[in-house]
Amino acid sequence: MNQDNIYNEALKKFGYRKQLLMMIEKMSELTQAILKQFRMSDTFFYTDAIIEEMADVDIMLMELKSGLDTDGIKIYENVYCDKLYRLSNLINEEK
Repeated sequence: MNQDNIYNEALKKFGYRKQLLMMIEKMSELTQAILKQFRMSDTFFYTDAIIEEMADVDIMLMELKSGLDTDGIKIYENVYCDKLYRLSNLINEEK
């Protein structure tokens, strides 16, 4: 089974509500892992826990994105590009 099928099947099996709640849980776990690392050190570095939680959040995000219809995908892509463009401008302003 390819990734897209896995994402779609997970949404079918568990439903949007449960997967949205799972997304919140996974984002919270990533936040906790980052905060724990900062409590341990003033310098940020990627711990195994942070990397694991990043993967969980990414999987959940991809799963939720797979549920978008054609219009939703277009909206998402436009918003994504706009935000990336703004980030690029911010980077260039500081140089």
